[in-house]
Amino acid sequence: MEKKGNPGNLEVYITNDSGSLPMNPSEMSDVSDTWNLISGGEKIASLTPSSGQWIDVAIPSSAIEPKVTENGYITIMLMLENENLDSNADYYALSTYEYYQGSAKPYLSIP
Repeated sequence: MEKKGNPGNLEVYITNDSGSLPMNPSEMSDVSDTWNLISGGEKIASLTPSSGQWIDVAIPSSAIEPKVTENGYITIMLMLENENLDSNADYYALSTYEYYQGSAKPYLSIP
């Protein structure tokens, strides 16, 4: 996680599955249908991430169970709490474990 400027809080949602992602992520496309899934999602957390740290979010099983697909997938979406920022210099840069060499993989822990 890298923080640039003052992007404010980050909201975490669990939504219905969005289906397959494009094979070539650089293809230009209208992502409105995927992004609009957040309106039917459940807000799990609002947090202020720190640069250089993982985001740790506790998602109750009661929120996960109704959203799990037949194949066992869930969709987690992130969005800025305030998307009406005056500057393009206020944002979070996220990396998945695939791009963060030598780090532990994300995991689900069920208490």
